[in-house]
Amino acid sequence: MSTLKDIALEAGVHVTTASAILNAAGGNTRVSEVTRQRVLAAARKLAYIPNESARRLRQGKSNAVGFLGGDLRNPFFAELTAALELELAKSELQLLVSHVGHSESASVERTMAILHQQGVQRTICWEESVGFTEKKGASKNFNLSIGFTSQDKPGIWLDLGLAIELAVEHMVQRGYRTLGFFAPKKQAESPSVTVRSQAFTKECKKRGLNRPILAFYQGESWDLDAAARGAVKTLTANPQVEAWMGFNDVAGLGLLSQLPKKESSRVICFDGTAMVRCWPGSPPHLNLKISELAQKTAAAVAKALPAKRLAGHENWLRPTLVF
Repeated sequence: MSTLKDIALEAGVHVTTASAILNAAGGNTRVSEVTRQRVLAAARKLAYIPNESARRLRQGKSNAVGFLGGDLRNPFFAELTAALELELAKSELQLLVSHVGHSESASVERTMAILHQQGVQRTICWEESVGFTEKKGASKNFNLSIGFTSQDKPGIWLDLGLAIELAVEHMVQRGYRTLGFFAPKKQAESPSVTVRSQAFTKECKKRGLNRPILAFYQGESWDLDAAARGAVKTLTANPQVEAWMGFNDVAGLGLLSQLPKKESSRVICFDGTAMVRCWPGSPPHLNLKISELAQKTAAAVAKALPAKRLAGHENWLRPTLVF
């Protein structure tokens, strides 16, 4: 690939002259038109491609958008990242991904600092509680929270309360009274698990159901083998549980892998990724509308909407239950 030095040598000018001509917004008044045309001709001949990132960095602008999300081995974040990248590209924005855990505040702060040092002025952070925008909002950069919440806070949110309500309602309609929540133990103290499990417990209590069972397995949130091994122990240890909600698709499918196909209605998966949609028998699952989430997020980032414009239910996505 040709460099500015190659162009300068071809045109017989200094590198700074070639750079000034090729990076100018329009024309150059310091050199003759003959010199300018010679440099442009050399650039065409050598198929020179300007370093757009460097140019934007010099101008104090960047087309890069940082995304701090969950582990990309988790099928939900893999699909969401791909969808975000496609949607942002429509506005000529490029996605830079870091899958630091959203509960690891030190890692988030460190990653944010690195992104800002590289000229990244717009950042998206996945979270299942609130506070990212508030904690990082003092920065001149645009920071957008997305994820789950049950409060009216600035961001693009999936309605967690509705998702849990739909899942429990589905179980109740089938006559189940003792429900269980199945999740990876490693994330047991993280907002991603605690917020969902607390909402699940609250919904069961509201409906007068038996006290729900919270069961955890050893393994990562993306490890289907670990979820299946954990399901063997969990199902054996909790025979009283009539129906389960998986923390995510991986947890749900871990349970389904250990149950007869005819009992698939006893488990609801929480994500609705391709992994669960392609599972034999099409098990019940919550559709979190990943593509719509990506579209709304990309639109907000491209316009750098003020936080006050992102507060309220108009920016909430309503999950649906598929069964």
